[in-house]
Amino acid sequence: MEPPVPPEAKEVTARPALLETTESTATVRKQKIAEIPKPPADWRQRLKAFYKRHNIKYLNPLVFIMIYMFVGAIFFLWLEGPSDSRRIANEYAHYRREKELLMRRFEEIVADRAIRNRPARRMSLTQAIDHFHKEINFSVKNETSWDLATAMYYAGTLFTTIGYGDVNCVTTAGRILTVIYSCIGIPLMLITLTDLGKFLYQGINGCVKSVDDAWAYLGIFRIFTGKKKNRVDIRVDEVEAAERGEVQSITSNHSEMGSTNSDREDDLDELLEEEEKMPRMSVKVALGITIGWIFFCSALFPMWEDWTYGESCYFMFISFSTIGLGDIAVAHRGAPAWG
Repeated sequence: MEPPVPPEAKEVTARPALLETTESTATVRKQKIAEIPKPPADWRQRLKAFYKRHNIKYLNPLVFIMIYMFVGAIFFLWLEGPSDSRRIANEYAHYRREKELLMRRFEEIVADRAIRNRPARRMSLTQAIDHFHKEINFSVKNETSWDLATAMYYAGTLFTTIGYGDVNCVTTAGRILTVIYSCIGIPLMLITLTDLGKFLYQGINGCVKSVDDAWAYLGIFRIFTGKKKNRVDIRVDEVEAAERGEVQSITSNHSEMGSTNSDREDDLDELLEEEEKMPRMSVKVALGITIGWIFFCSALFPMWEDWTYGESCYFMFISFSTIGLGDIAVAHRGAPAWG
């Protein structure tokens, strides 16, 4: 007769069996889950996966600019299309009318007995043709348009990337030189604009600082600001305190964090360097100077060009933005070349 099995042994024997049963149940469940077919992905999930797989997000700016171009085209077509159609119709009607008058004039000259001799008839025909050309605004120049002022004007439109198109090279050598000259001149112009911008920035900031100092000296600035010191005044007080030996008031935060004497000296030097720098120009000042310069130059162009003030402002904006449409071209190219 077998001895009775203690309860502890039964529990030890039952645990592995329970674990095996649990593992087998989990395996069966996994197999059943794997056997269950996944639902087919809808079109949104497929589109999202395609969007991520092919990095379509980098094409979003291109799509936006294409939409922007299409919207702009609709507006320009709506504004300019009917007007251009009327203008072309009027010009063509004017041409047909002048052509008919020219033919009638020819018939009158041929039928006129008073001008039977050849020189008189030739003179009458020439006058009729010249009148016809004048009425249709047709002219042919018998002299070159290239001189030193025009050449400088053309060179300036190259390295500034404006390119009005009213002056251009027609020879192969001239076009090759245009490409080479532009490749060298455009980087030089960018460097020049960078240094010129720094020069103007320092000069304008100096003027603004002088005005602020004079304003504060007269006491008007303190009255309108509630007698509050601006950032520059606070920096000046801190520098003066540091020069008197009151460095602890400036570097109190650093001393609390356990900063050393070298850190204090570095902070003091940095503070002095920041004080020597000019105050930052505000956006309002920069924008006001740019708009004011455009309006000022626009008032000068009507002095030597047959333009209205609105046309001058339009020309200045097209030039400053380097768009250079060329629909309005200067007749006296010497002034823009030297300006």
